[in-house]
Amino acid sequence: MNIIWKNENPALITHNNYIECLKIFSNNLSIKIKNLPTQIIVEKGDLKRKVHLVKLTYSNLIWEQKSIQDNPEYATVCASWISIKAYYIFFNFLMVIEYLLSDEVGAFRYTHKKTIKIFKEYIKEGKIQFSAQKFNKIYFPDEINSWAIPKSENIKTFNVDLDVREKQIIRKLLNYCQEDYKKANKLKKLCKNNKIEFNKKTTLCLFEFFYWYRIKANYCDLEFINSNTSPEDYVKFYDNYFYLTMHFSKAFMDIINVLSQNRLNKKLF
Repeated sequence: MNIIWKNENPALITHNNYIECLKIFSNNLSIKIKNLPTQIIVEKGDLKRKVHLVKLTYSNLIWEQKSIQDNPEYATVCASWISIKAYYIFFNFLMVIEYLLSDEVGAFRYTHKKTIKIFKEYIKEGKIQFSAQKFNKIYFPDEINSWAIPKSENIKTFNVDLDVREKQIIRKLLNYCQEDYKKANKLKKLCKNNKIEFNKKTTLCLFEFFYWYRIKANYCDLEFINSNTSPEDYVKFYDNYFYLTMHFSKAFMDIINVLSQNRLNKKLF
């Protein structure tokens, strides 16, 4: 994680640090499902369309990354979109898994939050497990808020403590979650009762980064998009996000193929 940045852009450095950390954690990632269903089901609903969307977006990212290698300035444009593309790959994976497990076509119509909640419940129950235990841990707001994180640790690029960085990422996700809660409930700030309710309802997993970062990129500000930032720095950011997405994609494609072989007698990817 010893990175030299051409221009000083603390926000971009911070986001890149988080993404690079997740890229490291997810290297050689795999997923296991306990008690895989074996009963053959009939393919129905939006399964074909969801799989097709994943393949299209996945192929687009591979083309995009190769294009950036040829033309680094293209990363300036792509950096603001990769989090959104990565999330929709991830979201469609979750829907496909839920459909193959439950044989419920309604899984393709679940909201983003419901789909993630179901997957998180599977993790909590031990039904689904990532090979990297960091992605299986369930965090609670009180625990997250109790952490003492050194000041300016977010922009540190040398001699980084990855355990501290993991806590930084989770705390950032909690901040995004709180902002979303305030917006949904039309609150300017959380009073005592609001905090109690929020803390009771909220849990976080590291894999939710894809969802919360997509919310930030799609609907909120992108403070790291800066005209003074060099294309080379955007390439670093893009490449880290790209490889993070590839790591998760391989893990999901592999387990979906196992599931679909059992349920549909064929592989989907």
